[in-house]
Amino acid sequence: MKTVYKFELSLASQGQDVWIPRDATVLRIAIQHGRLMLWALVRPDNSRCVRSFIVYATGQPIGDDDVAHNQYVGTAITKDGDHVWHVFERVVK
Repeated sequence: MKTVYKFELSLASQGQDVWIPRDATVLRIAIQHGRLMLWALVRPDNSRCVRSFIVYATGQPIGDDDVAHNQYVGTAITKDGDHVWHVFERVVK
């Protein structure tokens, strides 16, 4: 059986590891109560693995290597619309 889990991402950190059940599917990225959150569809009984996420602000430079090795996950906008964050997942090729 699957369920949806929520994970907090840091705005201050460009690269961050999240322990998440294996084979989880990221569903959404959004701001909740002023914090950047990731929701994923998971099998709770699966073992956990590390997945690496990188957060960029709009206008922040993204290096060519980062573009080549990261997959876009989603965008979150603060309630007032003043800040927009873009989340990518590090993809090992």
